[in-house]
Amino acid sequence: LKAVLKPQDKATLICFGANVWQVSFPDDPASELHERLKDFQKGERRGAKRLNPSEYRDGASSVYDGLFYAAKALEGLSGRRAIILFSDGEDTSSAHHLLETIEACQEHAVTVFALRYSELRKGELTARNKYGKSMLARLALETGGLDYDASDEDLVRKAFVQIGATLRSSYDLAY
Repeated sequence: LKAVLKPQDKATLICFGANVWQVSFPDDPASELHERLKDFQKGERRGAKRLNPSEYRDGASSVYDGLFYAAKALEGLSGRRAIILFSDGEDTSSAHHLLETIEACQEHAVTVFALRYSELRKGELTARNKYGKSMLARLALETGGLDYDASDEDLVRKAFVQIGATLRSSYDLAY
């Protein structure tokens, strides 16, 4: 990400598990994203803003809610809006469903680039992995983005270069 971001670019960090948190904001220096992520992973919530309502959640992965609230958080920002999602695509606790999430991204002109990682079982994808993989592919397709296999660091580096090139060389047409 550091290699792809230009000085004029803005980035925000939104983390999800059982809840959705905005950990950094567009006006924060992009160079601080990694530190904010490390602090958040240690349980540091100072300065973070919870985006979803307080409600009981059974499960620990709100992928759809994470994307839904991330798209809304990008509303009003000028320029291209993109979400780079790191996930296995396996949602276990969202209040929103896939179609609502796609519609929120489309409504707010957000392109989703999914970097997918899956924990294989005995070297094979499970049924749940296959569902997550197809869900991320669908999200990317419906929002004009791409999905990538993030199984190794070199693939992730190449994905970021391609994402940067795509965002800098694409145009929107409207009528």
